[in-house]
Amino acid sequence: PLILLLLSFSAYAQSAPPATSGDYRSKTQTGTGPFLWTTAANWEVYNGSIWQTAVQYPGQGTTAASQATYDVYISPGTEININSSATYYFGDLYILASNPVTNVQPAVSSGANVGRINLSGPNGGVNFFLLGNDQDIFIYGGVLYFETNNTVVGLLNGNALVVNNYNG
Repeated sequence: PLILLLLSFSAYAQSAPPATSGDYRSKTQTGTGPFLWTTAANWEVYNGSIWQTAVQYPGQGTTAASQATYDVYISPGTEININSSATYYFGDLYILASNPVTNVQPAVSSGANVGRINLSGPNGGVNFFLLGNDQDIFIYGGVLYFETNNTVVGLLNGNALVVNNYNG
């Protein structure tokens, strides 16, 4: 019984929490991608019962003095590009997959079952800073791809980067 209980906690620990009002998720993509983080039309916001098209992108307008608390989900089957340096202050970031990723080669580690963020600046690296209070990054089977050299992901001291096999 104790082993089963521990396994239950382990399974729960590797899945993203359900959305709450104000959370963002990447929109189901059609056409050619990947799509830009800074385009509001690539995002949906949860109103407490349904997902609606966003009017801003996640983190837009946030500052150290004016932090948001919503979480951001990169859904399986979506690929988001971050191609310029930025600093955001919101809740947690979840990069999700519906199946374990078995090969992390760029051509294979995307598709219908994998959420993905590409960090790639036009002239080299990009700085992606998430400096909010209690702002962690959870990679649950998804991909955070450092496409160019000199790319940095920054977190506030005490925040975490958590990597698990997939969003079980």
